[in-house]
Amino acid sequence: MRHRRVAIASALLLAACSGGDGEQSAGEAAAGDTTSPAAQPDSRTKTPLETDRHPKLVRIPAEFRGTWARASQACAVRNHGRLTVGAKSVDMFEGGGEAASISRDGNALAVTLENGGAVYLALDNGKRMRVRQGGGESLLYGRCPASAIRSEAQVGEQPGEGASGAPAPAVVPARFVGLYAPDRTACAEDYEYAPAFRNVRVGPREVRFFETGGPVTDVNVEGDQIAITLRERIGEGETTRAVYFALNGDGTARYRPGRTEPPAVFVRCPGG
Repeated sequence: MRHRRVAIASALLLAACSGGDGEQSAGEAAAGDTTSPAAQPDSRTKTPLETDRHPKLVRIPAEFRGTWARASQACAVRNHGRLTVGAKSVDMFEGGGEAASISRDGNALAVTLENGGAVYLALDNGKRMRVRQGGGESLLYGRCPASAIRSEAQVGEQPGEGASGAPAPAVVPARFVGLYAPDRTACAEDYEYAPAFRNVRVGPREVRFFETGGPVTDVNVEGDQIAITLRERIGEGETTRAVYFALNGDGTARYRPGRTEPPAVFVRCPGG
């Protein structure tokens, strides 16, 4: 009986973290701390949901899938307050990735990611969901209606309007502008040093990589974190790409070059 009580408690672990605020409207959860730490392996004692006692699923159940946001306005573009759950992936601003293992216990789901991280989800009436990355804080998300979601390809095609009624240009704030590199040696941009090929230069209106880059079409800033969408020119072609930075305050930044890649710590090059 004692083991049964523990299993039930673990299944409701995330939902219980809501603190009883059941009157909060779906899709408009209070913002609070929107910092989304990179998913890390959870070193604490595992709950029954996180062990092999529960059968593994091949796909994430349909009721968990969709785009979710911590506030309704965050549904419009990829940012720190939005995540997308697919059949075999969880797409988050700095974390997420492809699912390696999926376990369910009632309304709670544990997703172990191929990059070694873990995400825990708990549904509340299908319109709200508690989300926790690794050992981080449990946060409340609301389901985004399809009409409110804009894809990366749409970002920049329907820009906001400035005071004059003209489209407002997408501008990267000055505190994010500069050259980012895997280490200090790569800052010299000597391409005989292989890591230098990973350098990225962020300008007010353009992001440049070694051989590609393009104009900024949308920015989403929250404190010292930014999502930058650009139209990347590759040869004669063009594609839409989003990159992410979070300033650490010590001359480094967490940099995520795309959805399928984990964040990495880059240095901000002096005078870059």
